[in-house]
Amino acid sequence: CTDDAIRYSWDAAQEAVAPLNRNGGYGGYTDWIVPHIQDLSSLIVCSAGTQSRDAIPAKGGFDIVIDADCAKTSVSPTLDPLVFPNTADFFYLSASSVLHWHDNAWVVSFNNGTISDYLYNKTDQAYVRGVRAVSTD
Repeated sequence: CTDDAIRYSWDAAQEAVAPLNRNGGYGGYTDWIVPHIQDLSSLIVCSAGTQSRDAIPAKGGFDIVIDADCAKTSVSPTLDPLVFPNTADFFYLSASSVLHWHDNAWVVSFNNGTISDYLYNKTDQAYVRGVRAVSTD
């Protein structure tokens, strides 16, 4: 990323990838999506390990337990800066709604590796880290 990052509400984030894909995409690909929380959380890199485990919704419909919350001594940002340069210090939205709080979305903070299901109402604005859709072919 070379431009300034833009924050979106949850609905606006879902809609933002459609014109990107329609207008030629990015990097030669036109299959960009807002990631599921399982995909977004997989980008977290904790240099000093994690301090807890947490359940998140898996793509298959069940919960999975993952290492969560980077140890306080982990280097920020908590993702590979060579692969993801210029990562803003704020929350990133996933496409995953919270099961019992439908007005909330799962988010990740790459500042400290926190994954949360209660901090973000879908009308709030956060950043979006687009990912490519996985082909089932």
